[in-house]
Order: sequence, then C-alpha cells, then structure tokens
Amino acid sequence: SLFFCSFHLVILMELARLPGPARRPRVWQASIQRSPGAGTGIQSRPGQGFATTTCHAGGPGDRPGDPRDDAGRDDIDELARRLSREAAGMGQNQYGAGRPSTWQDVLGTFDASRLGEFYPEEFELLQEQGRLGSEGGDPVLIAYASRYYSGMPFEDPVLASLREFVPNKQDPLLGVRELIVLSHLCGGFPPRDTRWKVASAYPDFSRDPPVMKLLGYFVAGTTLSGSPENSLWIVQQWDGYAPLEGYSVAQQTSGFGLGRLFGAEQRALNDRLCMIRAIIKGMLEAVAFLHDASIAHGALSKAVFRLSTFDDKDWTRMAVKVDGLGVATYGGQMPAPLTPVFSGDFQQRCRMDRQRLGLLILELVVSSLSTEARTEGTTEVTRLERVLTDVFSNDVEKFRLYISEESAYTPALAFLDSSGLWTVIELLLGANQRIDQILQAEYFQSS
Repeated sequence: SLFFCSFHLVILMELARLPGPARRPRVWQASIQRSPGAGTGIQSRPGQGFATTTCHAGGPGDRPGDPRDDAGRDDIDELARRLSREAAGMGQNQYGAGRPSTWQDVLGTFDASRLGEFYPEEFELLQEQGRLGSEGGDPVLIAYASRYYSGMPFEDPVLASLREFVPNKQDPLLGVRELIVLSHLCGGFPPRDTRWKVASAYPDFSRDPPVMKLLGYFVAGTTLSGSPENSLWIVQQWDGYAPLEGYSVAQQTSGFGLGRLFGAEQRALNDRLCMIRAIIKGMLEAVAFLHDASIAHGALSKAVFRLSTFDDKDWTRMAVKVDGLGVATYGGQMPAPLTPVFSGDFQQRCRMDRQRLGLLILELVVSSLSTEARTEGTTEVTRLERVLTDVFSNDVEKFRLYISEESAYTPALAFLDSSGLWTVIELLLGANQRIDQILQAEYFQSS
C-alpha cells in the first residue's frame, strides 16, 4: 500500500511538470456591443483592506461574431476556409493604401504573430497608481498595480504594472506608439515561456535599460464606465519606482530638516546633496540612452522620471528610469506601414529634451533645498521657470542674480555655485551639445 501511494505521488509530480494545453490567441472586437461579463470586464469584489478588481474574460457565448469560438463545433476544414476568407478581406480593407488607419491596425502590423500578447484573465487589478489626461476630461492613460497569474505549476502570482491606454480622439496612437518604442528599447518581447521569470526577477540596475521592462500587452475592455470601446493594456515588470515629483516633499529617515543633535542636520544635508547629484546624473543618462537609440522623448517632466528610492541615505543605490514614451519621435528607419505612427523632427525634439532637462534640474535643486519652494510647492517653482525662460530668455547669469536677492534660495544657490552645476544647466538650455558630451563635464567627474 505504501509503495503504491509513493508510486502514485511520483506519477502526479511528473504530470505536473508537463506543459499545459496551448491556448488560442483571442481578439476582443471593439465594434461588438459587449454584454455584462462579456469580453473583458472589470468586476469589483471585496479584498483584504482595499477593494480589488479582477480582469476576466467571458465564455465563448459572450463574444458573438468571433469565428474562433466555434472551433469545437464546426468542421475544422470549414473553419480554416472561413478564417482564410476573413484574413483576405482584412488584407484588402485594413490598410487602404498600404498603411494602418487605426491603432488596432497598427498593432496588427507591428506584432502580426502576437508574440507579445497576454490574456486579460491572467491579471488581477489591485490598485490604481495614477492617471494622465486633461483636467475635467476622461483620462487617456491609467496606471495600475496588478497580480500576474501565469497558470503554470510552481509559478506563484507576481506583481506586474499595467498601463491602460483609453481610446481618445486627440491621439489615438498614443498607446501603440509607446508599445513600439518600449519594444525597441527593451529588445522586443520576452519569450512566452520566460514571461513569469522576467516578471518575477529583481531589477538589475547595472544591466537593465533605464525604462520599465516590457513584458507584453493585451486588448480588453476599458475600466471607464459607459465606454463600448476596447483599450490597449501594456504589461511591464513591477519595479516599485516612484515619480520624481514626490521626492522633494518625501519624509526622510536621515532626518533632513528634523535632525538637531550631534551634527545630524549636517549629515542629512550632505546626504541630500549627494542624492541630488545622483538623480541629476541618472536623469541625463536615461535621456542619453533614449537619444542614442534614436528616440526623442518630447514631453519630459517630473512625472515621467521615476526613482528607485526617495531615501537620501540610499543615494549610492539610486537608479532613474524614464517613462511616458507615448509621444516620442523615432529618428531611425521605420517600416513603411508604421511611418505614420511617428511624427515630428527628431533633432528638434532632442533639443527640446535637452532644454527641458535644464529646467527640470534647476527645479529639482530649488524644490529640494529652498524652504520657500518646499512650502509653496509647484506654484513657486513654476514662477521661477517663467522668470528664467520668459523674462531672462534662459540667461543663467541674470537669473542667478535675481534669485540671489531672496534669502529663501540661499541653500540652493550655494549648491549651484559650489558644484559647478550652473555650467551644466547653461549647456542644456543652449541645447547645442549632446547629452553624452555634457556628461563629461567637470561636475559629473567630481560627483
């Protein structure tokens, strides 16, 4: 009896190692009117301390019009003939003069073999992380923390980052453009059998590119109520990074602004200065990486730079990533059908990136070291930016004299003067030198 039980257990373990059945790729047609629970819906359910939502896909009967749902009922030869006719019809009508006309068409052209496609039911939404959109209008991008379930033995659920690109009329190619850029920067999609390993791997700061690692995508219903259209969902590795805009007001364990005994305040200030140096260098290296890969960002801001930590004491382990690549411009050779996806002059966009970096670095220093900027927040920083750009036309010396008259900016001014950072800011605002050349400046050699 004992031998039989042991033998039975060994058989079960061997069966568990076998790969599961191959699942067919599914397409959720945006033109199909979805009933509750059909396609990919978002259904709330109680959670542990917070409300969770679950992505789920409806059964075959919930998706009328998809010929693949009848695969188990129709003759396989007839099904193949029908699919061939539909594919021929799509080839005639989809691209018109040979170019995609919608984001769905672009996606089909870019990933015709669906190497990067996930299934919506593999993800569980946990928490919304942020939104991008015009004030008072619907968002065009919603970020979520989620759990990824691979469905394979011995692969526990892992955290993943989901970006929902909601259909919008202003820039319908926003999501698919970001997907193409991320694929270019990350070297394509990871193979299907390594997705879980990549998703669960600890980020490697020394080898990973300074962008959120791409895992894939799926097309599913939007989380916005009342919308019949589908969204493009981009799946990325969860890294726990946070936007730069939250750094200057983050509470520090080093005691910055709080330490009063045995030199704690001075040590905390030194940590902050080292942290600012590390962030600035990381920002420039991240954008230099984009430009070297023929990508111009075009919309740099505090929201698109992401930091691995806000703790000044961890400045030696600081890593910076750049996000928000949906409006990027590509300066390399693009296959003809995808040419309309990207617009704008690449070199001009690179100049814009450099100028914007100069302003962001100045904003980082002022908001992190000046008491008035930390108190007044973005209003004061915006005022200073306008003074520099509109009043002094990016003349750094005149701007320096202007802020030297206000005592609130004394700590920031002292750091800018002693570190030689004014030279870096002036070079960036001039936008005539490449970032990799600016990184050779004395400021970065001594930091």
